Amino acid sequence: MLDDRVVSIDADREYYLATLWPGCHNITTSMRVLFSGGFGEICGGSMNKIHTRGDSCNIKQLFEFENREQAFETYNAVQAKRKELKEKAEAEAKQK
Repeated sequence: MLDDRVVSIDADREYYLATLWPGCHNITTSMRVLFSGGFGEICGGSMNKIHTRGDSCNIKQLFEFENREQAFETYNAVQAKRKELKEKAEAEAKQK
């Protein structure tokens, strides 16, 4: 778990980040997970799930990366942008 809605998945030759729908609170770090979805493929959407011992959560979106470094660079850039936008919104709210 990278945060309460993002899971990193190392699949040997591929690396993924999966966003989860709200309401998943017990996904834990696990060496093994089970995925369930239609037609033997996981591509996000309300029918695809990630299962661990602690919880079962619906996957909102799944993003594929060439490697772990690229995935974490993207994740960190998104987190920085979110922080920037939040701070801007808070500053604008104070001005009103």
